[in-house]
Amino acid sequence: MTATKSRDTPVTFSRQHTAHIHELIVTPGALLLCPRCGDALEMGEPLAGGHSVMTIWEVKCANCHRSAVIRDLPDRVSRSRQPH
Repeated sequence: MTATKSRDTPVTFSRQHTAHIHELIVTPGALLLCPRCGDALEMGEPLAGGHSVMTIWEVKCANCHRSAVIRDLPDRVSRSRQPH
């Protein structure tokens, strides 16, 4: 029996793609586009964090069903963009 993945089950981005997405997030004015398919990425509200700790977001591509967990210091991201 062969296991198949549901289209509802996200697959994680590669390390290189995750690093690229991180750079997009902290770069003011950069478009959040999927490095695999070019569609817009969805960036959710922070999953954790605060003023003095690292903040964590989940970023997803609805088109190619990939996701990544992005971590950064809150002041770097707040200077560039807020999740929407």
